[in-house]
Amino acid sequence: MVFFRKLYLIASIVFIGYFSWQRCFATASEWKRWQRRCDRLTKLQQRITFPPLKSIAVEGVTHTLPLKAVGPPERNPTQEELEYLVGFFDGDGCVTMKSQSGEIFLRITQSMDSAQILLLFRDKLGGGVSKKASGTGKTRATLRWQVSGSKMRHVAALLARIPSMKQAQLKIAAGGKIARPHRERIREQLFQMKQKDHIVKQLKCTWSYFAGFFDAKGSVTAKALSVALELQVTQPNPFVLERLLRLLHDGKLDLWRLQNDGNCATLSCTDLATSKQTLKRLLDHGLLVKQKQAKLALSLNAANHKKVREAIMELNGWQKKYNRLDEEGVRRAKELKSLQRKMRKTSCTMEQEQLQDTIQVLREEHVFQRLVSKCHLMRKDIRKMLSEGAFVSPP
Repeated sequence: MVFFRKLYLIASIVFIGYFSWQRCFATASEWKRWQRRCDRLTKLQQRITFPPLKSIAVEGVTHTLPLKAVGPPERNPTQEELEYLVGFFDGDGCVTMKSQSGEIFLRITQSMDSAQILLLFRDKLGGGVSKKASGTGKTRATLRWQVSGSKMRHVAALLARIPSMKQAQLKIAAGGKIARPHRERIREQLFQMKQKDHIVKQLKCTWSYFAGFFDAKGSVTAKALSVALELQVTQPNPFVLERLLRLLHDGKLDLWRLQNDGNCATLSCTDLATSKQTLKRLLDHGLLVKQKQAKLALSLNAANHKKVREAIMELNGWQKKYNRLDEEGVRRAKELKSLQRKMRKTSCTMEQEQLQDTIQVLREEHVFQRLVSKCHLMRKDIRKMLSEGAFVSPP
């Protein structure tokens, strides 16, 4: 019995042509060697620093940093533009008070890859854009839109016209500098309004608002193992996602679901048709930061699946970059899924045991090859960063 099980196991592995015999039985020393290599590359990557960012290029136009603060334009944003801006501010905006001076700022911090949204806020509302942090081997350089003083009061009052999650904070900001006797009370109020259990009396969820909120907190992913999309919106406070879910269901997009694990809530959709309908509506209502991902996702089909998935991954930046499956990883994952499906269908105990043994070997091989692939990708990225002017800081 044992002999036949081993024979079946060997035959199964040989049948799966893209696995190399040597790799399928990686030794403990090989595992340790590649893990040490991965640890060294990770530490090296953490020490890589880019020179200070002096300019940004958006749609072919180069802007020298910092972009000085300007007043609001003569024309206020349209209703839809304002709803979009409020949606984005609800997702990634911040109302901050300096405890010592009582001065209030409105701020949005974004990766340099999303610089266009900060320019939009400056163009539509005023304020300035400056560098917040230089890029490193693990993070992109970040920029900040900020408005303060009398300009801030005007912007806060304008944004506060739309019922939103931060409307009460914006109304406080619209009052300007906080007098000394009231600073502790206002500081506590702002703190409570930022908690994940904060509930507002009114929240106007329109498609323009959702487009802004999705640009701030949403994600578009092309699935690796099938021609499918996954749209997600994450937020610690589930209240806003509950209202957005109502908007989606009112729009006959019934396959969106909301999950809340207590720490963070996630609004998601994995149905291809519903995802495409949602993205089409978001594009029609001003989606900006994730516009390219959305247009690629709308073109997704069986013929271009691989190309579109890779293009979307590239646009999604560094989030979970080293956890993504490469082409070989996708092939291994599909084979594992096929074997698991076969094991569930068979009623023969011996065949189940044989399949289980094969799956275990291939799963270990899959994990090992992902480690190897991660090392290769990290090494490639490090070389690219150094060629672009980054340098390694002393340990």
